Amino acid sequence: LSNNSTKESSEPPTLPLETWAILHKQILFHFYQQQQQQQQQHQQQQQQEQIICDTPLDLTVPKKTSIEDESNSSSMIS
Repeated sequence: LSNNSTKESSEPPTLPLETWAILHKQILFHFYQQQQQQQQQHQQQQQQEQIICDTPLDLTVPKKTSIEDESNSSSMIS
């Protein structure tokens, strides 16, 4: 039993270590790609915001109009 256990513990590491290393690289590369994609998306969003300088105004205006519409509709109903 002791011999078998030592064989099991001594032999496998050669292959698994290589496979683990490969898996580790793949996982790291996968996360690296994901991070890059996220960064690219953020950069694109920032660029769009820079290109369209009116976006903040556009964001605030619809809220005002929606509130006005609600008040108008309520006044119409009443």
